[in-house]
Amino acid sequence: MLQPDRLEMLPEVSRTRCLRAIAGAIGWAAIGVAAPARADGWGGAVSLASDKVYRGLSESDGRPVLLLDLDRHTDTGWAAAVGLAGPVHPKQGGSVELTFGLSKASQLNADWTLQSAISRHEYPGDARARSYARTDASLLLAWQGRVFLSLAVSPDTSAYDAAGSESRRGRAETIELGLHQRLVGRLALDAGIGYFDQRALREWGPAGYGYGSIGLGWGVGPVQASLTYIDSQAAERDLAWPSQAGSRWVAALLWNF
Repeated sequence: MLQPDRLEMLPEVSRTRCLRAIAGAIGWAAIGVAAPARADGWGGAVSLASDKVYRGLSESDGRPVLLLDLDRHTDTGWAAAVGLAGPVHPKQGGSVELTFGLSKASQLNADWTLQSAISRHEYPGDARARSYARTDASLLLAWQGRVFLSLAVSPDTSAYDAAGSESRRGRAETIELGLHQRLVGRLALDAGIGYFDQRALREWGPAGYGYGSIGLGWGVGPVQASLTYIDSQAAERDLAWPSQAGSRWVAALLWNF
Protein backbone atom coordinates (compact mmCIF):
# COMPACT_ATOMS: atom_id res chain seq x y z
CA MET A 1 0.00 0.00 0.00
CA LEU A 2 1.12 3.54 -0.61
CA GLN A 3 2.20 6.10 1.90
CA PRO A 4 3.48 9.67 1.74
CA ASP A 5 6.50 10.86 3.66
CA ARG A 6 4.41 12.54 6.33
CA LEU A 7 1.14 11.20 7.72
CA GLU A 8 -1.15 13.80 9.21
CA MET A 9 -4.92 13.56 9.34
CA LEU A 10 -7.13 12.78 6.35
CA PRO A 11 -6.79 11.56 2.75
CA GLU A 12 -6.69 14.06 -0.05
CA VAL A 13 -9.56 13.56 -2.51
CA SER A 14 -7.58 12.65 -5.62
CA ARG A 15 -5.03 10.42 -3.90
CA THR A 16 -7.81 8.76 -1.93
CA ARG A 17 -9.77 7.81 -5.03
CA CYS A 18 -6.67 6.81 -6.93
CA LEU A 19 -5.30 4.52 -4.22
CA ARG A 20 -8.65 3.25 -3.06
CA ALA A 21 -9.23 1.88 -6.53
CA ILE A 22 -5.88 0.13 -6.39
CA ALA A 23 -5.85 -1.20 -2.84
CA GLY A 24 -9.38 -2.51 -2.90
CA ALA A 25 -9.86 -3.00 0.79
CA ILE A 26 -8.78 -0.02 2.81
CA GLY A 27 -7.64 2.50 0.28
CA TRP A 28 -7.71 5.49 2.62
CA ALA A 29 -5.32 3.76 4.95
CA ALA A 30 -3.19 2.94 1.97
CA ILE A 31 -2.48 6.42 0.87
CA GLY A 32 -1.67 8.70 3.35
CA VAL A 33 -3.21 11.76 4.49
CA ALA A 34 -3.01 15.47 4.54
CA ALA A 35 -3.98 18.03 7.12
CA PRO A 36 -7.60 19.11 6.63
CA ALA A 37 -6.74 22.78 6.36
CA ARG A 38 -4.01 23.94 3.97
CA ALA A 39 -3.35 26.71 1.47
CA ASP A 40 -5.52 26.94 -1.61
CA GLY A 41 -4.06 25.06 -4.55
CA TRP A 42 -4.09 22.25 -7.05
CA GLY A 43 -2.77 18.73 -6.65
CA GLY A 44 -3.08 15.31 -8.17
CA ALA A 45 -1.67 11.86 -8.71
CA VAL A 46 -0.74 9.52 -11.53
CA SER A 47 -0.51 5.80 -10.79
CA LEU A 48 0.02 2.52 -12.58
CA ALA A 49 -1.23 -0.68 -10.95
CA SER A 50 -1.24 -4.34 -11.90
CA ASP A 51 -4.99 -4.51 -11.11
CA LYS A 52 -7.86 -2.19 -10.15
CA VAL A 53 -9.60 -3.62 -7.10
CA TYR A 54 -12.59 -2.07 -5.31
CA ARG A 55 -14.33 -3.62 -2.31
CA GLY A 56 -12.20 -6.73 -2.80
CA LEU A 57 -13.26 -7.23 -6.46
CA SER A 58 -11.19 -6.67 -9.58
CA GLU A 59 -12.66 -4.06 -11.92
CA SER A 60 -10.00 -4.59 -14.60
CA ASP A 61 -10.15 -8.41 -14.76
CA GLY A 62 -6.65 -8.71 -13.36
CA ARG A 63 -5.11 -6.47 -16.00
CA PRO A 64 -2.93 -3.37 -15.50
CA VAL A 65 -4.69 -0.04 -15.17
CA LEU A 66 -3.66 3.61 -15.34
CA LEU A 67 -5.25 6.13 -12.95
CA LEU A 68 -5.12 9.92 -13.26
CA ASP A 69 -6.51 12.32 -10.65
CA LEU A 70 -6.63 16.08 -10.23
CA ASP A 71 -7.93 17.98 -7.19
CA ARG A 72 -8.55 21.56 -6.13
CA HIS A 73 -8.30 22.13 -2.38
CA THR A 74 -8.93 25.10 -0.11
CA ASP A 75 -7.64 26.18 3.28
CA THR A 76 -11.12 25.61 4.75
CA GLY A 77 -10.89 21.83 4.26
CA TRP A 78 -13.05 21.66 1.11
CA ALA A 79 -11.70 19.81 -1.92
CA ALA A 80 -13.03 18.80 -5.32
CA ALA A 81 -11.54 16.15 -7.57
CA VAL A 82 -11.91 14.52 -10.95
CA GLY A 83 -10.40 11.17 -11.86
CA LEU A 84 -9.95 8.91 -14.87
CA ALA A 85 -9.10 5.20 -14.76
CA GLY A 86 -8.85 2.56 -17.44
CA PRO A 87 -9.24 0.20 -18.98
CA VAL A 88 -11.98 -1.25 -16.75
CA HIS A 89 -14.38 -4.17 -17.33
CA PRO A 90 -12.50 -5.34 -20.46
CA LYS A 91 -14.46 -8.62 -20.62
CA GLN A 92 -17.66 -6.60 -21.08
CA GLY A 93 -16.23 -4.59 -23.95
CA GLY A 94 -14.02 -2.25 -21.97
CA SER A 95 -14.44 1.35 -20.89
CA VAL A 96 -12.94 4.01 -18.66
CA GLU A 97 -14.14 5.16 -15.26
CA LEU A 98 -14.74 8.88 -14.82
CA THR A 99 -15.15 10.04 -11.22
CA PHE A 100 -16.18 13.39 -9.74
CA GLY A 101 -15.75 13.97 -5.99
CA LEU A 102 -16.35 16.62 -3.34
CA SER A 103 -15.13 16.37 0.27
CA LYS A 104 -14.87 18.34 3.50
CA ALA A 105 -12.19 17.57 6.11
CA SER A 106 -12.46 18.71 9.73
CA GLN A 107 -10.07 18.37 12.66
CA LEU A 108 -12.11 17.39 15.72
CA ASN A 109 -9.24 17.61 18.22
CA ALA A 110 -5.53 16.81 18.44
CA ASP A 111 -6.10 13.10 17.74
CA TRP A 112 -9.33 12.76 15.77
CA THR A 113 -10.27 13.98 12.30
CA LEU A 114 -13.35 13.51 10.15
CA GLN A 115 -13.88 13.64 6.41
CA SER A 116 -17.21 13.56 4.60
CA ALA A 117 -17.29 12.97 0.85
CA ILE A 118 -19.59 12.33 -2.08
CA SER A 119 -18.54 10.97 -5.45
CA ARG A 120 -20.13 10.07 -8.77
CA HIS A 121 -18.76 7.26 -10.96
CA GLU A 122 -19.57 7.21 -14.69
CA TYR A 123 -18.46 4.89 -17.51
CA PRO A 124 -18.72 6.78 -20.82
CA GLY A 125 -18.87 4.61 -23.91
CA ASP A 126 -19.73 1.46 -21.96
CA ALA A 127 -22.84 -0.37 -23.16
CA ARG A 128 -23.50 -1.36 -19.53
CA ALA A 129 -22.76 2.09 -18.10
CA ARG A 130 -26.19 2.35 -16.46
CA SER A 131 -25.39 -0.76 -14.45
CA TYR A 132 -21.91 0.24 -13.31
CA ALA A 133 -22.59 3.96 -12.70
CA ARG A 134 -23.21 4.85 -9.06
CA THR A 135 -23.07 7.56 -6.40
CA ASP A 136 -21.22 7.07 -3.10
CA ALA A 137 -21.52 9.12 0.10
CA SER A 138 -19.05 8.40 2.90
CA LEU A 139 -17.71 9.39 6.30
CA LEU A 140 -14.11 8.68 7.33
CA LEU A 141 -12.98 8.94 10.96
CA ALA A 142 -9.23 8.83 11.62
CA TRP A 143 -7.25 8.55 14.85
CA GLN A 144 -3.70 9.94 14.77
CA GLY A 145 -3.37 9.01 11.10
CA ARG A 146 -3.04 5.36 12.17
CA VAL A 147 -6.53 3.90 12.66
CA PHE A 148 -9.34 4.52 10.17
CA LEU A 149 -13.06 3.77 10.21
CA SER A 150 -15.10 4.38 7.06
CA LEU A 151 -18.85 4.15 6.47
CA ALA A 152 -20.28 4.53 2.96
CA VAL A 153 -23.74 4.39 1.38
CA SER A 154 -24.59 4.07 -2.30
CA PRO A 155 -28.28 4.59 -3.18
CA ASP A 156 -27.98 3.30 -6.75
CA THR A 157 -25.66 0.26 -6.74
CA SER A 158 -26.28 -2.76 -8.95
CA ALA A 159 -26.12 -6.30 -7.56
CA TYR A 160 -24.91 -9.23 -9.67
CA ASP A 161 -24.72 -12.97 -9.22
CA ALA A 162 -21.73 -15.12 -10.18
CA ALA A 163 -23.19 -15.63 -13.68
CA GLY A 164 -23.06 -11.88 -14.28
CA SER A 165 -26.81 -11.31 -14.18
CA GLU A 166 -27.95 -8.05 -12.61
CA SER A 167 -30.51 -8.79 -9.90
CA ARG A 168 -31.71 -5.29 -9.05
CA ARG A 169 -30.55 -1.75 -8.36
CA GLY A 170 -30.76 0.04 -5.04
CA ARG A 171 -29.03 0.86 -1.75
CA ALA A 172 -25.82 -0.75 -0.52
CA GLU A 173 -23.63 -0.01 2.52
CA THR A 174 -19.94 -0.52 3.19
CA ILE A 175 -18.00 -0.46 6.46
CA GLU A 176 -14.20 -0.62 6.56
CA LEU A 177 -11.59 -0.61 9.31
CA GLY A 178 -7.91 -0.02 8.60
CA LEU A 179 -4.56 0.26 10.32
CA HIS A 180 -1.41 2.06 9.20
CA GLN A 181 1.82 1.31 11.05
CA ARG A 182 5.30 2.60 10.34
CA LEU A 183 7.85 -0.21 10.46
CA VAL A 184 11.31 1.17 9.79
CA GLY A 185 12.47 4.19 7.83
CA ARG A 186 10.11 4.82 4.94
CA LEU A 187 8.60 1.34 5.08
CA ALA A 188 5.03 1.01 6.38
CA LEU A 189 2.49 -1.75 6.96
CA ASP A 190 -1.17 -1.28 6.05
CA ALA A 191 -3.98 -3.71 6.76
CA GLY A 192 -7.73 -3.52 6.57
CA ILE A 193 -11.00 -5.39 6.56
CA GLY A 194 -14.37 -4.44 5.13
CA TYR A 195 -17.91 -5.66 4.58
CA PHE A 196 -20.15 -4.83 1.62
CA ASP A 197 -23.83 -5.16 2.56
CA GLN A 198 -26.26 -5.73 -0.32
CA ARG A 199 -29.28 -6.96 1.65
CA ALA A 200 -31.51 -4.23 0.18
CA LEU A 201 -30.69 -5.52 -3.32
CA ARG A 202 -31.36 -9.22 -2.77
CA GLU A 203 -34.55 -11.11 -2.10
CA TRP A 204 -32.70 -14.33 -1.30
CA GLY A 205 -29.18 -15.68 -0.81
CA PRO A 206 -26.20 -14.02 0.89
CA ALA A 207 -26.70 -10.40 1.88
CA GLY A 208 -23.08 -9.40 1.37
CA TYR A 209 -19.44 -10.39 1.68
CA GLY A 210 -16.30 -9.53 3.61
CA TYR A 211 -12.92 -8.58 2.18
CA GLY A 212 -9.50 -7.58 3.41
CA SER A 213 -6.01 -6.53 2.46
CA ILE A 214 -2.51 -6.40 3.88
CA GLY A 215 0.51 -4.81 2.27
CA LEU A 216 3.77 -2.93 2.47
CA GLY A 217 4.35 0.58 1.17
CA TRP A 218 7.49 2.63 0.60
CA GLY A 219 7.76 6.26 -0.45
CA VAL A 220 10.31 8.94 -1.09
CA GLY A 221 9.28 12.46 -1.98
CA PRO A 222 6.35 12.39 -4.43
CA VAL A 223 6.93 8.77 -5.49
CA GLN A 224 5.30 5.87 -3.66
CA ALA A 225 5.29 2.12 -4.31
CA SER A 226 3.30 -0.71 -2.79
CA LEU A 227 2.66 -4.43 -2.83
CA THR A 228 -0.69 -5.55 -1.45
CA TYR A 229 -2.42 -8.90 -0.93
CA ILE A 230 -6.23 -8.77 -1.30
CA ASP A 231 -8.93 -11.40 -0.78
CA SER A 232 -12.73 -11.53 -0.44
CA GLN A 233 -15.63 -13.89 0.29
CA ALA A 234 -17.62 -12.80 -2.80
CA ALA A 235 -16.89 -15.86 -4.97
CA GLU A 236 -17.61 -18.45 -2.29
CA ARG A 237 -20.91 -16.67 -1.58
CA ASP A 238 -21.77 -16.77 -5.27
CA LEU A 239 -21.79 -12.98 -5.52
CA ALA A 240 -19.01 -12.59 -8.11
CA TRP A 241 -16.95 -14.52 -10.61
CA PRO A 242 -13.90 -16.27 -9.11
CA SER A 243 -11.70 -14.33 -11.53
CA GLN A 244 -13.04 -11.10 -10.00
CA ALA A 245 -13.03 -12.08 -6.36
CA GLY A 246 -10.14 -14.50 -6.03
CA SER A 247 -7.13 -13.69 -3.85
CA ARG A 248 -4.49 -11.63 -5.63
CA TRP A 249 -1.36 -9.56 -5.27
CA VAL A 250 -1.46 -5.97 -6.52
CA ALA A 251 1.66 -3.93 -7.24
CA ALA A 252 1.39 -0.18 -7.76
CA LEU A 253 3.55 2.86 -8.41
CA LEU A 254 2.26 6.39 -7.77
CA TRP A 255 3.54 9.90 -8.34
CA ASN A 256 1.95 12.80 -6.44
CA PHE A 257 2.10 16.33 -7.81
